[in-house]
Amino acid sequence: MKRIPKQEYTAEFKEQTGKHAIAVGIVVAAKDLGLVEQTLRNWVKASAAGKLTAPGAKPVTPEQMELSRLRAENARLKMHVEILKKRRRTSALRCAVKYAWIDAQRRHYPLPNMCQVLAVSISGYRAWRCGGSPARTRLTDAQAVALIKSIHAEVKGAYGSRRMHRELQGRD
Repeated sequence: MKRIPKQEYTAEFKEQTGKHAIAVGIVVAAKDLGLVEQTLRNWVKASAAGKLTAPGAKPVTPEQMELSRLRAENARLKMHVEILKKRRRTSALRCAVKYAWIDAQRRHYPLPNMCQVLAVSISGYRAWRCGGSPARTRLTDAQAVALIKSIHAEVKGAYGSRRMHRELQGRD
């Protein structure tokens, strides 16, 4: 499911909308502008109290935004270096050894960062942790249909989709 980004409005827009809402009514103004009534009420209340903008709030310049992005990237890269310092010569090791090391370090570093630094997949780690094999072969569509038909014949058509799914998982 795709997440809808939160809509942000400028203080000037909120103030003008609040004035319009007082003039024509909150319900009418909300319908005209496509806003939620409670949001508009909150803006009117904040405007009346003089708290529509945070005290001392300054607009963020593009340089400040770039600086913030670079600081976050710098912190991420420092974490990657720290992970590599703790785990030397990882490229020559098998995946199972890398997974075991990742499992031991889970409390100290985020999983995606460790997997990226050690060049392993998150799904492979999770499969290893559950006891499965990350490199197991999947059935082709024709093989899966044949297996489902054979199970269906064994149980004389008594299984629905849920029970059939459990049976297929149990036969792996």
